[in-house]
Amino acid sequence: MPIEEKWTNRLTHEDRVEVRLIKEKGVIIEFSVQYVAQIHGKWYPIIRFDTAHGKPHLDISKPDGSEEKQDFPYPYFDYRDAFNKAITEVNQKWAELRRRFEEEVG
Repeated sequence: MPIEEKWTNRLTHEDRVEVRLIKEKGVIIEFSVQYVAQIHGKWYPIIRFDTAHGKPHLDISKPDGSEEKQDFPYPYFDYRDAFNKAITEVNQKWAELRRRFEEEVG
């Protein structure tokens, strides 16, 4: 029976990473890693790695609410490997991603 886990990692009072995993027998079968930022008093999803379409991919959000979908940018062995790469990417690049989004918001 699948088990769902959810948690939020606060990076600052205006930046957080929302994580969702679904595991079956200890194996990740679905995941979502989303960086969300509060800009000018409003929360925006900035980037999300997930498996919503049956394989790991990346969604980059735009201030107008649209999303740019991209293939997963790294080679991966399994969903655990892809999940770990997604977490690393967000934790290393969140400030740069925020800056870029803020420039688009104006």
